[in-house]
Amino acid sequence: MEANKRLCELVSILKNISVDVDGIRIPENFANIELGPEYRLKDWLYSYDEETKDLKTLFLTKVAVAPYIEEIINSVSNNKLIEFVHGDNVCLGLGLASHILFDTISVSFNLEIWNEHQVPISVTIYDGEELIVDNIFVRHISNMSTLNEHTGWLENITKPIVKSGKQLWLKREELYPRLIFCDSVRNQISWLHEGNPQFHQILNRLAELNRFCVEWPENTPFDNTRFESKITPESSTRLITFENQLTILCPDGKYRLFSWHARFTPGAGRIHFYENVAEKRLIIGSIADQNIIK
Repeated sequence: MEANKRLCELVSILKNISVDVDGIRIPENFANIELGPEYRLKDWLYSYDEETKDLKTLFLTKVAVAPYIEEIINSVSNNKLIEFVHGDNVCLGLGLASHILFDTISVSFNLEIWNEHQVPISVTIYDGEELIVDNIFVRHISNMSTLNEHTGWLENITKPIVKSGKQLWLKREELYPRLIFCDSVRNQISWLHEGNPQFHQILNRLAELNRFCVEWPENTPFDNTRFESKITPESSTRLITFENQLTILCPDGKYRLFSWHARFTPGAGRIHFYENVAEKRLIIGSIADQNIIK
């Protein structure tokens, strides 16, 4: 049966990427996932077939369990509106795997509509102050062909990385040699660990900031359009409201007002930095929620 073939192929993919079925997260309405024309996952799960009995038991006891995708997104969104759309459909699974949240990879059944190694989605985030709309791509696997497209990424994520904010602070010069960190950052990131989606976002944003410095052309001014992510200055209203919090003591003993920032989610996180044009480096002054800058 085609449905059984797709289930077996999914299990094979998981084995190839060294992911145990316990690590898979699915939507709450998983039973209605379509496996073919007028054939849903529940039709396969609750039909009797001796040959697929063990596979069905595995799915029901290991995969079809909480927490579901909806619960995870609600728990990390900090009551902010986050919407993920693919075409005309809401796509929470792709959103969860996107760099907006856990920056991992999405896996689906081998259906024609999912035969892409990168799936485009539209992201809408309202953080209580501004509406952010962006179009991004999410890593995706549905068959061996799309799996092969991610070989490099899969090999890279197996390399040891820092597991907490405290480790990040200790290894900051090794990881991001072109960035200068103010002492104020130490306490702001001390609570972070690898289970926080914010932590993965912060690591990615810092890597982007460091790459910007490495690729900064000689004798050129600071140019915020050259960043991979959206980089903006604070509004005049916010600079007045948070002037004390954003006036930060730098390692050279000078106080500077930090306005430029990169965003990280979930929530309304901002990495504030100051441009050191002479040395082609960035000074990191704050990594915190935009409304709770300490």
